Amino acid sequence: MFNFEGKTVLITGASYGLGEQFAYSFAEAGADLILTARTEDLLQNVAATCREKGSKVIAVPGDVSIEEDVKNVVSAGIEKHGKIDVLVNNAGIADMRGVAPEHFDSETFNQIVSVDLVGAFYYARECGRHMLENGSGSIVNIGSILGSGGSENGVIAYSAAKGGLRNMTLQLGTEWAD
Repeated sequence: MFNFEGKTVLITGASYGLGEQFAYSFAEAGADLILTARTEDLLQNVAATCREKGSKVIAVPGDVSIEEDVKNVVSAGIEKHGKIDVLVNNAGIADMRGVAPEHFDSETFNQIVSVDLVGAFYYARECGRHMLENGSGSIVNIGSILGSGGSENGVIAYSAAKGGLRNMTLQLGTEWAD
């Protein structure tokens, strides 16, 4: 594994699944962590395990789709660790019921886009400002193959959000990368 000693990593959606595993891997690699997710008890469990691995951790509950929550998490993380070197934009939701686009409800569509795309934008913007001021940083956006093309699986909102995330990643790379 890589050596992340002296680096601070912010992981969204860190309470289970990929986010939980990312947290454990970065903790084992020596990173200080800023963990966030909506479910506080699960988040605290992941944070405790990371601390057992020797990581300095701050766990801040928050909803990626709420701009003020994002600002609070980023601010708390910088206050605790002094910087953010890596953002892992992992939080995401999907509706895998296989509902055809002509029957897909607007509320679910908007919720998925708000978490999977808009929330990722909020974090990229807030962390990006900090990284640009400090002259370095990396943003990892967790995408999906469904963001690269159509599917017959009835996942219109997820595909739209992940396609937007893919293009946002390309645009940020064009504007911010060295």
